[in-house]
Amino acid sequence: MIAIRNLGLLLPLLLAACLRDPGGPPNQLELEIRDVRTEAPVAEAKVTVRIPGRSPVEAVSDADGHLTVDRPGMRTDITVEAEGLHRYVRTIRLDRGEARRVEVYLGPTDTATMDDRVLCVHEDGIWGIDPQTQAFTPLATPDGHPLDAPTWHPDRTRFACLERIPNGTRILIRHADGRPLRTLGPISDAVDQLRWVPDGRSLVMTQAASTNNRMRREIRIIDAFTGTHKDLVSAGTDQDPAWSRDGKWLAWARLFPGKTWEIWRRSSASGHEQVLLRGFNALEPTWSPDGRRVVFASNHDGPWTLYEVAVEAPQPTRAIKLPTGAFARRPAFAPFGASIVFETNVAGSDLTEGTHLAVLDLNRGKMRTLVENARGASW
Repeated sequence: MIAIRNLGLLLPLLLAACLRDPGGPPNQLELEIRDVRTEAPVAEAKVTVRIPGRSPVEAVSDADGHLTVDRPGMRTDITVEAEGLHRYVRTIRLDRGEARRVEVYLGPTDTATMDDRVLCVHEDGIWGIDPQTQAFTPLATPDGHPLDAPTWHPDRTRFACLERIPNGTRILIRHADGRPLRTLGPISDAVDQLRWVPDGRSLVMTQAASTNNRMRREIRIIDAFTGTHKDLVSAGTDQDPAWSRDGKWLAWARLFPGKTWEIWRRSSASGHEQVLLRGFNALEPTWSPDGRRVVFASNHDGPWTLYEVAVEAPQPTRAIKLPTGAFARRPAFAPFGASIVFETNVAGSDLTEGTHLAVLDLNRGKMRTLVENARGASW
C-alpha cells in the first residue's frame, strides 16, 4: 500500500504503509509539475502512481504543482495528465531510502514532446541518459574513431558531436535517435567544445591557435549547412562558450597573460564585450534558463567546485558542498528548472579515480550520481 500526501486522502492509508515498512529510512518521491512554455505550476494535474504488485493510486497536484508520494516502491510508474498538455509517463527507480524530486514539464499537445535527456561521452561514443529514470541509451557509436563534445540543437530534435579522425576531424549532425543527418568538415584537429547557437543555424567551437610564438585558444563560429567558419572571440585565450537560451548573450572564459581566468559576455546584437566576473579563476560558465544566473567552476577556495552568481549583482556563492578531495567541473543547466549536471569524482558517496556525471538540485543543494565513467554533458 502507498500513501500520497495530498488533499482528500485518508490517514489510514499512511498508517497501513508505515506498518508494512520493512525498516530503515523510507523512500520519497516529490513531483513538481510545470508548463514547459511558462514554467508556471500546473494545478490539479491528474497523477496515477503504479507500483508492481499493488493497486494503482490516483491524486492531483496542488496549487503550486506539487505532489508527494510517500513510501514509493524501488520501481514506481507515474503518469501525469493535464488538459491541453502532453501526457507524461515515466518509470522511476529509487535506491532504498532515497528521496528524489522529479521535475515534470508538460508541453502543449500540438507540439512534440521535449527530449530532456542528457547527452554525454561514454566509451568513446555518445549516449543519452534520462535524468529521472537514469535509462542509458547509445546514440552514436564510434566507427574506429572516438566521438566527443556532444551538443543539443535548440529544438532538441538533433544533436552534433565531433568525430576525431587524425588530420580529418569533422562534425557529425544526427537526429535525436542517432540516425545520421549531416557531416561538416574536415576541420582542425585542435577544435573542441562544440555548442549550438540558439538560432539553430550555426555552432560555436574553440580552436587552438598560435600567435606571436604563443599558443592560445579562440572561439569560432561555423555555419551548420555550408561548413564555413570564422573568428567570433579572439582577444585573449578564450574557451568554454555558453549561450543564454534566448541567444542574446554569449558567455565564456578568458585569460590574459599574468591574470586569472575571467568570465566575459558578448552581446549578440551589438558585439560589445564586457567582463562579468574577475578577481579569481572562473571558468566553464552555464546560463540558467531565465538568463538571470550563471553557474561556473572555480578553485577560489581550494579544490575545483561550482559557484553561482546573479548576472546583475555578481557576488558569487558556493553552489555545492563536496567531501574532502572531491571536485566539481563543467556544469550544464537543465532545459528548464534549477538543476545542473556536472563532472565529479564522487560516485554515490565515494571518492573514486574516475570522472562521473552527477545532477545537482540548486534549490535544495542535493546531488545524486547520474552515470559513472562519463563526461562532456549537454543538457
